[in-house]
Amino acid sequence: MGAATLSKKLKAAGADVNVPHYAINDLPADMEAVVTQASLVDRVKKQCPQAKLYPVNNFMGGAEYDAIVSALPAARPQRLHSR
Repeated sequence: MGAATLSKKLKAAGADVNVPHYAINDLPADMEAVVTQASLVDRVKKQCPQAKLYPVNNFMGGAEYDAIVSALPAARPQRLHSR
């Protein structure tokens, strides 16, 4: 449910980001960002120590997801860079 809500908000913000759902034990160690229930943060840190964590208290809470979308670089307009 949370992954679907976040996906919709990211798409509305113009970001093309895949938001998969994983059990904590199945999280790939190289995850860049993880949204998780606030009470599970310590377990996620052990599984993905380098990931940026976005804890939420309510998976149905729209305001929490709005804050996450605002914080994610992929949801911000990108500047073009020449090589």
